[in-house]
Amino acid sequence: MMEVIFLGTGSGWPRLERQPTSLLIKVGGKNILIDMGPGITRRLLETKHTLSDIDYLFISHFHPDHISDFIPFLQSVRYNLGYKKDKPLLIIGGKGLKKFYKNLRKLFRHLVDAGDKVIIKDLVNKEIILGKNIKVKTLRVPHNKESIAFRIEYNGKSLVYSGDTKFSEKLADFSRNADFLILECAVPNGVEGEDHLNPELAARILKEAHAKKVAFVHLFKETENSKEIRNFEKIYHQKVIIAKDLMRIKVK
Repeated sequence: MMEVIFLGTGSGWPRLERQPTSLLIKVGGKNILIDMGPGITRRLLETKHTLSDIDYLFISHFHPDHISDFIPFLQSVRYNLGYKKDKPLLIIGGKGLKKFYKNLRKLFRHLVDAGDKVIIKDLVNKEIILGKNIKVKTLRVPHNKESIAFRIEYNGKSLVYSGDTKFSEKLADFSRNADFLILECAVPNGVEGEDHLNPELAARILKEAHAKKVAFVHLFKETENSKEIRNFEKIYHQKVIIAKDLMRIKVK
């Protein structure tokens, strides 16, 4: 069984009720944290977890609403500021993650140099086995040049997180028959020039993916209040969950 805790379900639009999108995945006795936008460390503490509880950190891309808490996180790791793990923490991201970390060390110097306490790994269009038979696959998605989606499989169950993305046939195929698909749906229908999904495009992915359960995240306020989201099932004949911060969903 897997459990998803939605630490955040919003975007770069600052809102009291929605932190930027971040997930805590509990699977196979391990805790996977996906993305660390502003305020996510505090959200993690609200769930009665600490930084030391994190076994793996996944980063979908380098935009501030997905990465800004990574800086104080590295400082906490270096100086054991609420972080007490003995084993190195594996951090997985898209192409350029190692360079991104190197540039942070240039900017903040020793304050964010976690040394051998972290292992940085680029993982694009590949798979890796973590812990006891936790299979993680990644897919390059069209948003930022390093943007990736994640698929986590364990004991016959599967979860897909799209990250930020435009429409992608490859993402629909990557998500096929997933037990739980967590899909961004940031902008309203008719918005052009944005590297995000709107309800119409999200519906196209859902139609092809045939996921058993779906939740929308990364919602702008105008999208969340749109008639297409409020009446999504009636309009597109697809049932979705509009995720909220601190919501918990079990995948079983």
